[in-house]
Amino acid sequence: MEQEGLSRPPRPLAGDKNRRDQGLYCAYHRDVGHDMEDCCHLKKDIEKLIRRGHLGQFIRDERVDQRRGRPKSDHLSYSRGPPQGLRCRTPEPEAQNLGGVINTIARGPVGGDSHTGRRHNRPPPSEESSSKRLKMYEEIIYGPEDAVPLASNNHEAIVIEVITCNYKVKKVYIDNGSAIDMLYYKTFKELQLEDRQLIPVQTPLIGFAGPPVRPEGMITLMVVVGVSPKRRTVPVNFAVVKEPSLYNMILGPPTLNALRAVCSTLHLSMKFPTPTGVAEVLGDPKVARTCYIATLKGKEKMVAQIACLEP
Repeated sequence: MEQEGLSRPPRPLAGDKNRRDQGLYCAYHRDVGHDMEDCCHLKKDIEKLIRRGHLGQFIRDERVDQRRGRPKSDHLSYSRGPPQGLRCRTPEPEAQNLGGVINTIARGPVGGDSHTGRRHNRPPPSEESSSKRLKMYEEIIYGPEDAVPLASNNHEAIVIEVITCNYKVKKVYIDNGSAIDMLYYKTFKELQLEDRQLIPVQTPLIGFAGPPVRPEGMITLMVVVGVSPKRRTVPVNFAVVKEPSLYNMILGPPTLNALRAVCSTLHLSMKFPTPTGVAEVLGDPKVARTCYIATLKGKEKMVAQIACLEP
């Protein structure tokens, strides 16, 4: 919000810092004392932006949905409520309510072009009650009771599926080594999104084979990870790129950290806390293997083409 000139930096927290709860940190104030989920100042600023006509991409007019014959529960949207501020409504990821299924490493602009923008631009978190938040601090461990799939011997990647924009998106690559979350343009269009929704950026992505790749823009989407009741909905800042890929999207540390996720390549698994306990999302080794083999064939074909061009 600061980067776009929509909001000023928040005022410093009042009172003695040493007397506050040192275990709670607010990324909005960049200070200790309370969680960002409980930050009243952040909620008020978001409400002000909504009244001024901003954050439209996160707000869906339910009257328009009704005119189009769309059930309210089928969409991810924000709604203004009582003084608590912004609330996130998340659909149940039931097959009959989905709009469809999409079957199909770099460094770049995480939230914006400037370093300050990338450091301070964080989407607002979903609201959770204090009683449910207790479950968010459970220990996450991998022990003898966690099964190790045979595919681990082939060192397969963790490839999962998520839900966003009312679509189940498969072939989502979990990449701990990527500095950004990436959405491929072909998937962007299949999600029925439009280019005008993209926020322009100038910072190129570095890490692809060949020259740096300039993204088409950035977009923030609400992404559902896990299966009800143990699931989380988090806002993800995606860099949208027009590059060939067998994957639909890449989730890197920005989203994994937002989920507080712990990944185990040995177990081909990702665990993260939810208000109802620790969730586990298993990778699909067959899909991962298929993508890996297809990628190797694509590289071999590229090398052969280059060899033919050499004198």
